[in-house]
Amino acid sequence: MKHRADVLVKCPYYKFEQRQMIYCEGIQDGTALHLAFDTPANLKDYKQRNCNPLDAAAETAERRMTMALRKIALMHRLFGVCEGHVCRECSNLVKGRYHDRILTKCKVYGQTHSEASDWAGRWQACGMFNKTWDKQLVMREVVPERKQKEADNTPLEGQIGMEGLFYE
Repeated sequence: MKHRADVLVKCPYYKFEQRQMIYCEGIQDGTALHLAFDTPANLKDYKQRNCNPLDAAAETAERRMTMALRKIALMHRLFGVCEGHVCRECSNLVKGRYHDRILTKCKVYGQTHSEASDWAGRWQACGMFNKTWDKQLVMREVVPERKQKEADNTPLEGQIGMEGLFYE
């Protein structure tokens, strides 16, 4: 089931609306709810109570929590869950000082000076619990599609190719 992450609303099942209807995810995968309203006033009232975007402070807190949950969910999806343990017990959780802050990071996920790689010791541990990881960091491997660009190797007009530089 996918929840809306691009529009922060009180209800995570909100999808979109059209005319006098609101479309939401169902409680089971592959299902949807279509809420129909007899008047625009009833639709507006329902939206204000249940669907309206969160205020700025709540939106910031919600966005941070959403980002944090995405990180640990990704680790659980890639490596599984380690029942009975939390990240603070893992040898891959490291702490370091950067300026006036103490940062907590996961060595497997990746370490940066950004909040984007901050880690919480209270999260349920993943399958990499106390294991060494010598491959590419998870956060480096998972790059959003919009940031992935293939190199455009199309020669410019008048550009010499490599084959023109060598003599046989």
